[in-house]
Amino acid sequence: AEYGDVKRTVEYAKMMERAGCQLLTVHGRTREMKGPHTGLADWDQIRAVREAIKIPMFANGNILYHEDIERCLKHTGVDGVMTAETNLFNPALFAGLHPPTWEVVDKYLEIALKHKTGFIYVKGHVFKLYNLSFQIRTDLRDLLSTVRSVEDIVAVQAQIKAGLQADSEAEHPVLRVQEVTTCANFRRCEQHGVY
Repeated sequence: AEYGDVKRTVEYAKMMERAGCQLLTVHGRTREMKGPHTGLADWDQIRAVREAIKIPMFANGNILYHEDIERCLKHTGVDGVMTAETNLFNPALFAGLHPPTWEVVDKYLEIALKHKTGFIYVKGHVFKLYNLSFQIRTDLRDLLSTVRSVEDIVAVQAQIKAGLQADSEAEHPVLRVQEVTTCANFRRCEQHGVY
């Protein structure tokens, strides 16, 4: 449903409950909100659905940091939250950790090699993991863009890691940590290399 008219969404959720649905996840965005038009999920719309049904319900949308989990639960009244894209940037989200990105990439590459994960998937996921860092260090992004195999990714990972570690140890890092006060701060910039 479009924002401002949640009635159709509420009726659809009730219909699903009557049909035997045992758990419902509500995204809080319209179907048009994809890719560059994603925008913020509307937790008020999610709350309206929560108030209309009795079955367990999860919210999805705007869960970017561990602190967002509790805020979403309180605001919407749902039983749990889920994420999608955020887990690609920080797979440690639900543990409340923000490990240096290069450590996450090292572990991911270890797993990808062990399980013979396809090159295109590995390359795409490593780009996602380094998304914020590569917005600043385009030279390191360019290194990854030239690879042709998982083994090549492992090789350039050492260079990327060294560059980001040096930046994180610098007296004046490129970016300073900014506090997240609301989910309206869609992107929080931390000292790059750490997400």
